[in-house]
Amino acid sequence: MVNVLNDLEEVYSLDGRENQALQSLVDEVGETAVIGTEPKALVELELKKKRILEAESKRVNSRVLFVTSDETLLEAEKLDEQFGSLYEVFDEVHILLLTDYQKKQETRRVNKVTWVYYASSKTLLLRVKAGLKMIKRELTFTDGFRPDLIVALDPYESSQVALEAADTYERPWQMHVMEAGLLLKQSGTKRTKKQRWQEKIALYTIPEAESIRCATEQIKTIIQSKYKKATDDIEVLPRFYDVSKLLATPANHRQEHDLFSQFAFTILYIGKLDADSQFHMALDAARHLLRTPTVGLVVIGIGPMKDHFAERARLLGVDKQVVFLGERTDYKDELMSAHLLLLPEASADQDRLMITAAAVGTPVIAATNELRASLFEDKVSSLLVEPNDLLGMSKALKSFMNTNALRTQLALNARQAVEERIVEDPHMYRIAYRNSIETVLLRESDELQRETVSKQITAAHQEAARRQDRFREIDGKSYKLPKQLEE
Repeated sequence: MVNVLNDLEEVYSLDGRENQALQSLVDEVGETAVIGTEPKALVELELKKKRILEAESKRVNSRVLFVTSDETLLEAEKLDEQFGSLYEVFDEVHILLLTDYQKKQETRRVNKVTWVYYASSKTLLLRVKAGLKMIKRELTFTDGFRPDLIVALDPYESSQVALEAADTYERPWQMHVMEAGLLLKQSGTKRTKKQRWQEKIALYTIPEAESIRCATEQIKTIIQSKYKKATDDIEVLPRFYDVSKLLATPANHRQEHDLFSQFAFTILYIGKLDADSQFHMALDAARHLLRTPTVGLVVIGIGPMKDHFAERARLLGVDKQVVFLGERTDYKDELMSAHLLLLPEASADQDRLMITAAAVGTPVIAATNELRASLFEDKVSSLLVEPNDLLGMSKALKSFMNTNALRTQLALNARQAVEERIVEDPHMYRIAYRNSIETVLLRESDELQRETVSKQITAAHQEAARRQDRFREIDGKSYKLPKQLEE
């Protein structure tokens, strides 16, 4: 350890006071701090070492600070899954996790360029203050604020922190909206005190965001329609379809995952049960089949229209055949237990669901769109109908039920289509993700360039006006006026 200190003193030219402070810190936390928890002094020293290298080679990747309130990231496995590989595309990754978890947690190093910091408080607004305090303490070094840009992973308290930090340290920031959630006004749903505060924060942060990235087209549409002052730099984040694990599942799987043994044939619907839901179309298309007691329609999803749809099933006389399971975060087992996925929505948001079903060998009847038509062939690897075509979906259901060879063919061909046509390179996805985030840097650069040009034009006009006061053009030549005439 003494040799390490001597090397550090030589490289960084530490004076006696700094060296003494560093010696005290090392004595207190021990050598394991270098690879475990990272007090600020050691984080800063590690980053100073990188800056020495940067003097010899120009840095091409940006340093990013992610701000999130997702408490599932308290689990090391979840944290590593979401951020662990971003070191490939960013020069540094700093993660600020806002939480109401009261146990004190030290700054932690995830890998050689990734650190996570924790800011905790019981109340939402105090968490915002705690987050800003943590940023000032951990990311403000002697040569300034470390990250090049800030990314908030929700439009609520994370965006509040990002907005204020961006203003304080003069950095661009971007907002990510991964769920529609509180952005939708749903009648009959009660908000908690925290959710009411989050709604108010979103009303402020969304119009203030310099750049917005959404998980789905639906969220993008909601923001554009509800927040008229929102930035024009609003796009959908790149999608990554990781089908490798799904394709590893044996094709003949239903006997092992029979969650719906009460039915001989199970139709599955997955989606939100709100005003935009197309479940009514799925129910109407299947209602004649559901009069057979051995046929069931299983529904995964929640929303304010759930009771309305349940009543509709009762009026159609098929309520005993319709099972509402509620919400599921992982529905792979349900897909593998169903004989058919019914997908009346043509939105891009549901494309991942169709690909997942095809990858595990579950046949799909779906409303077509550009992506689905390019991946799957109608009557070969899936049954595709036009959006809002109730009669077409009803006919497709009957054809599927009455032809055993078609059911087997669709399952095998859909799986084969996924194997052959979906090639996802995780590294290329991370590059696309980085590029989507870094557009805010380019936007900032463009604005600075426009501002510089504008100032240059203004200065030129002012100089021309001053010159006009001092000079006169006579026969194409410029003559300076005598001082008394200038005055």
